[in-house]
Amino acid sequence: MALVPRWNLANDARACDMSLKDEMRPRITLLRTDEGVIELFFNEAGKALLISEIGRLGETNDHLHMSTEGYAEIELSEIPYRPTDEVIGDMKLLFRTDDSDREFFPHVLGNSGDSGDATPA
Repeated sequence: MALVPRWNLANDARACDMSLKDEMRPRITLLRTDEGVIELFFNEAGKALLISEIGRLGETNDHLHMSTEGYAEIELSEIPYRPTDEVIGDMKLLFRTDDSDREFFPHVLGNSGDSGDATPA
């Protein structure tokens, strides 16, 4: 079977579409390394999706979900990058205004000269 140069695939719309879908599909993987470090891996399409979804957050739309289960705004990959990685299957991102934190979680704002890691009262 002879290999067909990639540019010839443009003549076959179905093959071209399949090729583009594979290249353009967002891939986002949230994991914990064996050292306990949390890492977020993403490809170009995943980066665009993350930026778009985070950009929609505001006072009236204050959170989004990321999950491997398919119910979330952002779908996470279940495939680890290294054999020792633990895939994290669920994550929630929350947008917080300083005014809201001042009212409900003032300890996270810290004071000048304070590291901001005081425990809540």
